[in-house]
Amino acid sequence: MDIYQTSSKIVVYAPIAGVKTDKLDIFVESENDVITISGKKEIPRLIREEDEEKEYLCQENRWGDFYRQIILPEEINVAKIESIIENGVLVLKLPLLRIQSRGKKRIEVKEVEEEN
Repeated sequence: MDIYQTSSKIVVYAPIAGVKTDKLDIFVESENDVITISGKKEIPRLIREEDEEKEYLCQENRWGDFYRQIILPEEINVAKIESIIENGVLVLKLPLLRIQSRGKKRIEVKEVEEEN
């Protein structure tokens, strides 16, 4: 997983090849600034249907349920999150919820009239 931040957003790249979108859940806890990515990577039918007894020489793929939480360094604008999957990579774009204040701004003070 790769995570980086720009001046306007946090971007997450998470490889999830083989995970169908109906087996993928992404939740945002805005109170705690946490993103949770979970799902299930199912063994392809062709592998499951092999009748022969097999002895793995190398097994690097992980099958089954997965779960990952990311603690965000800043508050994000939950309403404007973008997510896509391209070539087996989940891309989350999390816009920062920042109050931009640069320079000076005059604050008007209203005076309350006294009652007689």
